[in-house]
Amino acid sequence: MSWFRREPVVARDLLTRHWVAAEIGQSNVMLDTPWPLEGVAVPFPNEFSGKVQQWTWLGREKDGLNVMTGRVVFSRTEQPNLEGAADGMVRNIEAMPGTKSVSTTRRETRLLGSPAIELELRIQRKSGDPLLMHGVVILVRKLELIQLLSIARADQPIATEAWARMRNSLRIE
Repeated sequence: MSWFRREPVVARDLLTRHWVAAEIGQSNVMLDTPWPLEGVAVPFPNEFSGKVQQWTWLGREKDGLNVMTGRVVFSRTEQPNLEGAADGMVRNIEAMPGTKSVSTTRRETRLLGSPAIELELRIQRKSGDPLLMHGVVILVRKLELIQLLSIARADQPIATEAWARMRNSLRIE
């Protein structure tokens, strides 16, 4: 993730341009984003072997904003762990090369009528400006987790507004 080491500025027109609807996997969960999302290769954790039926990730890095979303469908014999998924988001950021420290704020909530955990991570890097990540993990059905996150430089208020718009656009169609 070379973007993590750069310091892009969020495009000024990010909020005023036309946004597009995107489906997260084949979940019927939709959200609006500043541009179409594309398939992203996210390494499949060994500990999920035999426990997951579907592992789908979409994302895009553009205009100073990195957006990723995923859908994980567990097998019928497994129970998804919302806390574990949120912890995994934090661990993935802490493991990124160049990370010095991560300050995390977490709160339990409900989205799409389902239990969810929202995260805000302030990422201090060994060099470069701090980054700010917003994320949410939602248990939308008994066996299905949906994740959404965005990362940008911490000094980019447009990125925080874009996060709120994406989060608030989440819906089931």
